[in-house]
This record gives sequence, C-alpha cells and structure tokens, in this order.
Amino acid sequence: MKKTFGFDPTKKFHISEEVYGTLDKFFFNTSLDLNLFLDYFRPVVQRGQDDEVAWNKLYAAYPTAYPAEHAELQQRLSGNLPEGWKQDLPPKSALPTAPQATHKSSGIAVQALIPKCEAFMAGSADLMESTLVDFKGQVEFQSVCNFFVNAFTAITDAKLC
Repeated sequence: MKKTFGFDPTKKFHISEEVYGTLDKFFFNTSLDLNLFLDYFRPVVQRGQDDEVAWNKLYAAYPTAYPAEHAELQQRLSGNLPEGWKQDLPPKSALPTAPQATHKSSGIAVQALIPKCEAFMAGSADLMESTLVDFKGQVEFQSVCNFFVNAFTAITDAKLC
C-alpha cells in the first residue's frame, strides 16, 4: 500500500519533514516553534516501535500458554461465524411467509445465532428493541467491554454519514 501512495515501504512509523511543515503551516501560528512540537512527539515513534516488539513477543507466546483461548481468539478475529452456524438458523418452514421489514428477519437470525455465538456483536444505535437485535444475557458495550456485547453506535441513520 505504501508503494501505491508513493511512500518508501522500508520506512516504518515515518513522518516526513514535509508533513511536519504542513502541520506548522496549518495548525500553528508562526510565533510557535515547530521544533518544540517535533522534540515532544519524535520519541513516540521509538516508543511505538518498542511497544510493537513487546506485543509481538507476548502474542507469539500466547498460543503455547493458552491454546484454547488462542483458538477462540483466532476464530473471533477471523470475522467468521463458528462452524455449523447455519444449522442454528430456523428452517424455512418456521419462517414468516408474509412480507415483513428486513429488521424483523434479521432479528430472527440474531435470536437463533446468539446461544452458540458467544462473540456475537450487534449494532443498532439507540434502536435496539425496534431493530430486534437485543437478546437475553447481552451486555451493553458502554458498561462492560467484552466479546458478548451489543455494540451501540452514535449514528442512528446511515443517511447521516
């Protein structure tokens, strides 16, 4: 991706002098010393690199130390539902035959998947009950951050984006 946008792919955590100059031009009044800004933030680059190295070492040891948890984490991070999820959906014969709003159909699927998909997340802004993505045992994202949550968003209508 860096090559596509004309950047040197060998440089990591790199902010060019041109960018710093742009910051100076647009965000700082001319009486401020850009070097104070640069001196303050440049050490963050090394700290970020050090933190990434430490994280990678810790993460590399995780599968050995916690194999079951690692397998679950990998499954969750994959973005895929667990194997066999289709069998949890109700058969076509059990679904409504009359036309209905798509959020009602979605709600039927959510309710069927929740019992076996502990990592399930649903989003509905402030319309959870009317979009039928609330479920028994849910934990709201605002109060507890874990994988068994119903994540709310601040945008209630995609047209606002």
